[in-house]
Amino acid sequence: MNEVILSLKEKLNCETAEVSWKELKAHFERGAVIRVAGPVDLIDVAVKMSEDDTQSIEALLRKQQLIRLGQDDIKDFRDEDCFWAVVVAPWVIVQSVSDRIKTSH
Repeated sequence: MNEVILSLKEKLNCETAEVSWKELKAHFERGAVIRVAGPVDLIDVAVKMSEDDTQSIEALLRKQQLIRLGQDDIKDFRDEDCFWAVVVAPWVIVQSVSDRIKTSH
């Protein structure tokens, strides 16, 4: 039996999905949605969170490249707005599709 062993980064990358804001609302309501902003890579953040890399996460929070979404942050979202998302329990980490495209080039 051949067993494929994936790195944490590969595993998290395989677990990403494109989701609409409508699908994220329930997670937002329980305070579990964190948004990756700008040029930061969604999967890199998920790895840092999985590994409890507090120093890196705090730096991203200070630079506002990682934001726990609040009511002011979502006022312009529409149900059809799309995000790339990955779960690192208890969080759902999201990045707008347009930001994700910029970081992948």
